[in-house]
Amino acid sequence: MVKLTVRTYKRGSQEPASTVSIPLGILDLASRLIPEKVRSALSSEGFELKELAASGRSGELRGVLLEYEDHASGEKTVISLE
Repeated sequence: MVKLTVRTYKRGSQEPASTVSIPLGILDLASRLIPEKVRSALSSEGFELKELAASGRSGELRGVLLEYEDHASGEKTVISLE
């Protein structure tokens, strides 16, 4: 099953500080649990959660969709379909 995966990294770390994986089958329901900054980052890059779910289920998209780095905090967020 394909999942939307969000990994957050601290400055200089190769290992994620946190990981959230959401099966695409429940993405509409679970979208309320995704942090606002992640939803905003996706939206600013032209990704909408409903469209992501449909594309993931059809096999159109796989891999890293977005890498977002907050230079002030040094936090990096990587969003992918796996």
